[in-house]
Amino acid sequence: MIMERKLVKQGRDALTLTLPAKWLKQKGLKQGDSVFIEQHDNFLKLNIGSRVKFTETTIDARTFSGTMSWHAIIAKYIEGYDRIELLHEDPKYIQVVCTYLIGMVIEESSSKRTIIKTIISEPENNIDVLITRILNMFLQQARILEDMSMKKSDASDLKAQEELLDHTIYYCMRYLNKYSVEDKAYRYFLLCYMIEEAGDMIKNIAKYSPSKKLTSIIAVNIEKYVKNMSKGDFQKAYSELRAFRNAVDGKDFVNGIAFELVETLYNNLGYMIHKV
Repeated sequence: MIMERKLVKQGRDALTLTLPAKWLKQKGLKQGDSVFIEQHDNFLKLNIGSRVKFTETTIDARTFSGTMSWHAIIAKYIEGYDRIELLHEDPKYIQVVCTYLIGMVIEESSSKRTIIKTIISEPENNIDVLITRILNMFLQQARILEDMSMKKSDASDLKAQEELLDHTIYYCMRYLNKYSVEDKAYRYFLLCYMIEEAGDMIKNIAKYSPSKKLTSIIAVNIEKYVKNMSKGDFQKAYSELRAFRNAVDGKDFVNGIAFELVETLYNNLGYMIHKV
């Protein structure tokens, strides 16, 4: 909703404007509270910081089949709920799922009911820190894949790294939904999705005993990708991903997965570009 406000002169050089009373009430703001102003070229963004309304929900997983409860819990976590009540028939499985929820702990637990609650009062205030962390974890996963081809690591190392990556990606998505004031937050969300998909492909490649040559190609090129994305050099990322794709020249099944890995990183690159 766009609302017009007149600038009112106050003192010699200052100009002031009023904020909508309804919005102030919704956010619980009153005289004397602090707000934060982020300056852009043609607009200012008003941010109330970590003053985010506490939200809660209930999930009745008693009729869910398979891993449906997993998907439901992760979805509510990413949406940003602070307190999630779970009605269930399998407390052990619920406890496993909860290990993926960074920033939340089990507050109450019984054979039929579990409550998880956030323990984060002040979120990280820089989304770039989280994105850099995710990119570096992704690179480490590629390096472990290469080590596996040389018998320096095994499947358990790769699984542990993939789970760590997934945990952090889910937290980053939660952060974007709950706290982000970025006008282009969808870029970060899409990047999280791409990295999660690519991480799954690395796990699948590992199942088929890939050659040292292929794992080396993957590790070297993902390192280039991470460096380019971290610097925001999307033109170089574009050209080097094309070279990465051309380097995957085999026609067997495992090379096909590697090719799909490159395509996942390559196809959505345009959405990452800030200025064209």
